[in-house]
Amino acid sequence: AQALWDRFRAARNELRKRSDAYLGANLEKKRALCAQVALLGESTTWNETADLIKGLQAEWKDVGPVPVRHAQALWLEFRAPCDRFFTRRKEYFARVDGERRTAAAAKIALCEKAEALADSTDWDATTTVMKRLQAQWKETAPLPRPQSEELWQRFRKACDRFFDRRGRRDELAQEALLEQAAGICDQVDALAASLQGENA
Repeated sequence: AQALWDRFRAARNELRKRSDAYLGANLEKKRALCAQVALLGESTTWNETADLIKGLQAEWKDVGPVPVRHAQALWLEFRAPCDRFFTRRKEYFARVDGERRTAAAAKIALCEKAEALADSTDWDATTTVMKRLQAQWKETAPLPRPQSEELWQRFRKACDRFFDRRGRRDELAQEALLEQAAGICDQVDALAASLQGENA
């Protein structure tokens, strides 16, 4: 019986020794990961740091277990900077999205004002307003390129229409007079035709 017990104890001790060495090595690896991630919690390089943290989280999972007495505290030490970073990142992008929505709404309003004035013939007053709208456009916050380009083209089209028409204002005034004269001639012709019909 003693021989069997000694044999069992030797195997158990060897297993415990290997297990302790394995768990100890994992503990050191996870402590190293904690040290790495601790430096990232306050980062503002959002995309690069997110990728780096996700890589460290994958490594954490691959490492394996640590001694039970260290597991919970070590996990909290690792998780805290991760949570802090991702919370700050989420808040940052929510703020940026809000700013973009505000900027888009402002640029759309400028487009609508320019479009409403594009056919104006109050040349001096509208020129002043259009120039003010162009200055306001430059002052509004930027947007992502595709949306910015689309709104810029819309705004520019309305401004260009007005300034093109202003450049041809004498020609447009002459066209308006000709249209007015043609309208008067049409009315005279209609009156003459109705008078001839009454006299017939």
